[in-house]
Amino acid sequence: MNILLNVPAAKPPYLAARKALELGPDKVIDQLKLSGLSGRGGAGFPAGVKWDTVKNASASPKYLIINAEESEPGTFKDRQLLTENPHAVIEGALIGALTTGCTQGYIYIRPDYRAPAKAFAKALEEARKDGLLGKNAAGSGKHFDIEVCHGGGAYICGEETALINSLEGKRGEPNTKPPFPANEGFKGKPTLLSNVETFAYVPWILLNGAETYALLGVNGCKGMRLFSVSGDVAKPGNYELPVGVTARELIFKHAGGMRDGKKLKAFIPGGASSSPLPPELLDTPMDFKPLAAAGSMLGSGAVVAISDEHSMLDVARNVMGFFEDESCGKCSPCRIGCVKINEMLDEPATLGAKQPLLNELADGVMQGSLCGLGMAAPNVVKGGLKYWARDFAGK
Repeated sequence: MNILLNVPAAKPPYLAARKALELGPDKVIDQLKLSGLSGRGGAGFPAGVKWDTVKNASASPKYLIINAEESEPGTFKDRQLLTENPHAVIEGALIGALTTGCTQGYIYIRPDYRAPAKAFAKALEEARKDGLLGKNAAGSGKHFDIEVCHGGGAYICGEETALINSLEGKRGEPNTKPPFPANEGFKGKPTLLSNVETFAYVPWILLNGAETYALLGVNGCKGMRLFSVSGDVAKPGNYELPVGVTARELIFKHAGGMRDGKKLKAFIPGGASSSPLPPELLDTPMDFKPLAAAGSMLGSGAVVAISDEHSMLDVARNVMGFFEDESCGKCSPCRIGCVKINEMLDEPATLGAKQPLLNELADGVMQGSLCGLGMAAPNVVKGGLKYWARDFAGK
């Protein structure tokens, strides 16, 4: 079943937004909570809880931000949504604004997403022309509009507080939390900040029912989501599937299996910041709790298949080199720790005897870092040492 991909793009008159006005804020939020919709950017926070917090915040004005930074390696779903179905994103954001009281919205988008930004801007003009954005948004008597803002392409700006700092013209560095953006975000005011995909599912949920959406999940999970599948597979791409589908089905059914007859050695279930897992765990449901129990995370839903022609030491080098470059440098554990980990990985001849130290260093970076970059960056090392220690044994 396809809700967001390979379906005609929703266009005005935005029936779900009009239904949201009929239901009222409390019932809309109840629907989101019942649906089980969670953040699709990586953290997986329940959408209904976040909306409820912003709605109940007393300060004003309130702001809404669509996170289209999409910088997690292996993730490429949001750009397709913005290009092919931008109205679903806009309508979801409009419903969020009318429900929580936000009066101004922004989309923070990668600078290299020129085609998606152009498609989204065109859809914004269509919505304004039909009276769905602006002074009397969707006939609500309330003002709401969305402005397109381009980031600088920094990975760290996918983190919500770093994104807000960048949007305010400051250095793109994370802040300590609390306070959370839902209480004190953009310009110190309550801010509803969610991923592109999260907003896009809202209209369908309101039109078709929260319980209907929840029942689409499998293996005890709720709803649908987009998975970006890449690596050594025959058919890389975005696949819209039930939450709880297994990595085995994703890789070997939908993505066509391993290309050129290669053998699967490992798979990364949630983008480069998630821990790689061995083929023995292919039947783990692709959802936050099952993958956490397996020692990894769902993250942004980016599945990368790795064949047995690759050394996991080389994979770790590649990933940790990326995170060393993308670290904002604000906190010492991440700034220094990522460098030190890479120095050890670059000395394979002596690495075998230093595996305990490497594991301890990875723990220190993860436990001491300020934001999700440092907390997750060494996952590739931790997973590599756990399942493929021989690859790290030295040469």
